[in-house]
Amino acid sequence: MSRDNVEVVRAAHEALAAGDFETARACMDPEIEWHGTVGGVDESAVYRGRDEVLKAFAASLEPWESLEIHAERYVDTPGDDVVVFLHEVGRGRGSGVVVENDSGMVNTVRNGRIVRTRGFMDSEQALREAGVSKNLEAAQSIWAAWERGDFSPVEWADPDIEFVQADLPGESPEVGITAMNRAWREFLSSWDGFHIRADEYRELNAERVAVLATFGGRGKHSGVDVGQTEMKGVMAFDFRGPKVGRMVMYYGRDRGLEELGIDAS
Repeated sequence: MSRDNVEVVRAAHEALAAGDFETARACMDPEIEWHGTVGGVDESAVYRGRDEVLKAFAASLEPWESLEIHAERYVDTPGDDVVVFLHEVGRGRGSGVVVENDSGMVNTVRNGRIVRTRGFMDSEQALREAGVSKNLEAAQSIWAAWERGDFSPVEWADPDIEFVQADLPGESPEVGITAMNRAWREFLSSWDGFHIRADEYRELNAERVAVLATFGGRGKHSGVDVGQTEMKGVMAFDFRGPKVGRMVMYYGRDRGLEELGIDAS
């Protein structure tokens, strides 16, 4: 999986929403296939090639006096696919009727360009088609919040969650949501401008997802700008049913990869 794939898809969808067809075209493979939305009026349609795809997209706008397309979330996958959750609000031309709908689109990216798109009125089906498990989706949702600076567990944490900071003295787990919140506050209070980024997701088994991550910021006591030295680590999520029952943070990536049995290549 690749953050670069997400950025390619993001650029294409933002360009289409803005009517910038030239930018969208540059994100597409010349032989792109655009499949109609399963459950939609164009379910059986298949458009091939950039010119045909863009012509079909322009034609789909004609029945609408106005149409707003919002990409609400991008979900990376273990393969070449990126799933986009879309929310559309349209006002019918002539009728003035406002219609809203949600859908999911699976975009396959190879060599930096979109080679295929498949739409689904059922967003859960889009995730299944792209091979995204519930646990992987949950881990990505957690990290999306962390990247926004929101480190408070809401619905994803088991009440008895264990949080281990593997490289700290003693490595004793913090047990429970309150204890984990306290550990996060203590950690964050030692940094200015702390930020965190997921570089790659690895689904290790049915219960465990690992995230290879980069941490950045300036230590309040040392004054060291970690962002320049690219401190890289690993976070392991162990799921108990739909919730995270244990998290282990490795501030050193080599140790995390070794203990979790992850091939670094």
